[in-house]
Amino acid sequence: MYFVSFVTQEKIFANEEKLIELETITLEEVTEFSRKLCASTYVEGFIHGNVSQEDALALGNIVLAGLDSKPLPDQNITHMRIHKLPPGEHVIYAKDVYGPDNPNSAIEYCIQVGSISDPKVRTMLNLISQIGQEIAFDQLRTKEQLGYMVYSGVRKQSEMISYRVIIQSEKDPMILENRIEAFLEMFRVVLEQIPEQEFNKHKAALIAKLTEKLKNLSQESSKLWSTITSQYYDFDQNENDALMVATFEKAELLDFFDNNLSANTPNRRKISVHMRSQQISTLTEYSLKIASNIIHDEDVVQFKSKLELTKLPEPVNSINTWII
Repeated sequence: MYFVSFVTQEKIFANEEKLIELETITLEEVTEFSRKLCASTYVEGFIHGNVSQEDALALGNIVLAGLDSKPLPDQNITHMRIHKLPPGEHVIYAKDVYGPDNPNSAIEYCIQVGSISDPKVRTMLNLISQIGQEIAFDQLRTKEQLGYMVYSGVRKQSEMISYRVIIQSEKDPMILENRIEAFLEMFRVVLEQIPEQEFNKHKAALIAKLTEKLKNLSQESSKLWSTITSQYYDFDQNENDALMVATFEKAELLDFFDNNLSANTPNRRKISVHMRSQQISTLTEYSLKIASNIIHDEDVVQFKSKLELTKLPEPVNSINTWII
């Protein structure tokens, strides 16, 4: 999961890079860095509950006074952008598991679908995930017994939402890659044949999840804070998404699957990370079901340099809407 972020995220350092720097850091450097750490800061806060606006501002000023820092030169604090794979790109990032005695391998198979700020893309993919979770677990874990840990669902990144399958297994990741491809073919057939009544049950389950009443102030605060830090400020997202899900027809969902997740579409953008156990002595003689570009550590920088970056998050309404 970390290395999918490593390949797709704009600015991120590998643990190997950090370890190299850690070897040379001195106590004097750490001491000097600590003195400069809060010299310039950007503070974003959220106070929620039985507090007046005046008291909330006063509490914020306590933080600012305690830091006693100058503003950062650039106040536009933004999310790191995501590298977008071009349509038709199928890439595998292959690495060895660090511990030589660890028998486990793992895969995260990830298909980039579109902007997380696009309501239709977001809700369609959430509905596919809702339908597919039990099917993926039953097929890949229960029936094929590929590994103890099997998960399918959505991956959310800044301006990108993806569909992913994660498996931890003692089998070679190349085998897992092919079995996930076969699962997606089977899943497409299931979607096509799903009875209307069952399809509507899945829609109702997702709507219930989106509109579930928050149980306490802590849950409400967490939801509001995540909406703020996302920089979309879409406080009505769940309610609006639920209304959209209610309108979906099965034919729409099949078209969405065929245009984004099917191996037969030229639009599909897939990246897999293969963490391969060092106890697998030889590469498995197992041709890939779908041709993929295989990259290693030395290829990542050049690979990322060729990719387009997503745009930065934009508020659904002017930020002034919420400023008094």
